[in-house]
Amino acid sequence: MTEPDNTHELVRQFIDALKEHNLGVDNEEHKAHHEFLKILLEREHRSQARWDRVREQVVGWALIAFLGGIGTAVYSWLINLKDHAK
Repeated sequence: MTEPDNTHELVRQFIDALKEHNLGVDNEEHKAHHEFLKILLEREHRSQARWDRVREQVVGWALIAFLGGIGTAVYSWLINLKDHAK
């Protein structure tokens, strides 16, 4: 059962090494990057929500237009049927 302990130790060493090697980015700059990414994600969520609302409205108006077209066709058919019944 020494293998899992050894694996955990290697993972821990790897994580420690990554923490030490920060690619020249200090903590403040790193925080700024996270804030910027948060702003971008929020903007993307708002944009997606906006498109969802537009899509819902377009589908709603298309349904209203379709039902209106059916109503107009039925009305015309009934008027035509009444005219031919005379």
